[in-house]
Amino acid sequence: MRRNWRPPSGAMRRRRPNSSRRSCGGWDLVGAPPGATAGWERIYRGRTSNEHCTYRTGGIALPSSSPHCHVDGKNSSRNAIRIDQEGLTLPERSLYLGQDEDSVKILAAYKALMERLLSMLGAHNATQKSKEIIQLETRLANITVSEYDDQRKDISTMYNRITLKQLQRIAPSLHWKRLLDRIFHDNFSEDEEIVVLATDYIQKVSDIIKTTSKR
Repeated sequence: MRRNWRPPSGAMRRRRPNSSRRSCGGWDLVGAPPGATAGWERIYRGRTSNEHCTYRTGGIALPSSSPHCHVDGKNSSRNAIRIDQEGLTLPERSLYLGQDEDSVKILAAYKALMERLLSMLGAHNATQKSKEIIQLETRLANITVSEYDDQRKDISTMYNRITLKQLQRIAPSLHWKRLLDRIFHDNFSEDEEIVVLATDYIQKVSDIIKTTSKR
């Protein structure tokens, strides 16, 4: 790349977020496109990539967990889809809970940054929207187990191999088969076995989705 190369115009860079939003079906913080159906379940219809799913849930991946294929923790001769709790935006759950002066300052700075970015991207009522997002992230922080907790250090205590049908019963607010079919470009049977490492968390996320207003 030439050292003195520059983009042809700043306008090109400013248009990119809008183009990305349109390609993903719009962004609820600037108003849904005409005829759009509100709701978490909409993210799975017609989308073919994990990035699309992540985008439609406001950056909270899928909005509970990040399914990946790994070697089965109790059977190294096979691979298995593994579902675990998803990381938070801030590096540690305690930062959302205001347990000390530093946490309060970090959360305030995070809110100010989010509000500024939302405004720059054209969000309506950025102050209120940033408050709602942090409230949701705080609810997720409250059900997240810290990676420093002993519970997260022993995979045998977290390991739960269940079928896709059983997972759907545990966390009914997400359409798991549709979701995994999209991510892995497959057509899974309801008897497909998957490994869940945070069963309690997944169940509570499903409850949060159920009680969170749709956009």
